Amino acid sequence: MAQPLKTEYLMFCPSCVEYTLLHDFDPKVGRFRGEYSLLHNAFTESDELLCRFLLAHTGHLVRLTPNRTDDYGRILRTARRFAEADIDKYVEASLAQKQAAEQEKRGDHNLGKLQLAILIQYLEQEQEEVRRTPAHSASEHQVLLGQELGLRRSIAIARRLVTHFERTYGP
Repeated sequence: MAQPLKTEYLMFCPSCVEYTLLHDFDPKVGRFRGEYSLLHNAFTESDELLCRFLLAHTGHLVRLTPNRTDDYGRILRTARRFAEADIDKYVEASLAQKQAAEQEKRGDHNLGKLQLAILIQYLEQEQEEVRRTPAHSASEHQVLLGQELGLRRSIAIARRLVTHFERTYGP
């Protein structure tokens, strides 16, 4: 079954005869995809150009125009595109920002894995100390056994977390 065509939009200022392309609205993130750069083959994926357009046209009556209308085609043919020379720069900045966020996320994941590895090592050392501690009575033996079992369970849980972490985010 064919998917319906997405409705794309542009924002038009009749006073200045200028527009900015918004493209389609992404309900998952709650914003338009933004201007498109042929150079980078990507959308801005931010509201920066739209906000700059609105600020530049403060006090003007602007109009949201959907595609598949005569107005949409006429505006594209006759009006100026807002910040046309800067679109590639905005897309490049958006891509760099996205890449930096991804690197930060990877860094956070690596830090989490390191913290879990340190925790496991600490728990194993603690377990070994409890195992080596001599019991002087039957009740003390039961306490030490309980501590060792608790530490063993903690280690198993931490290792399951590491496994889950690696399955979810990769090694």
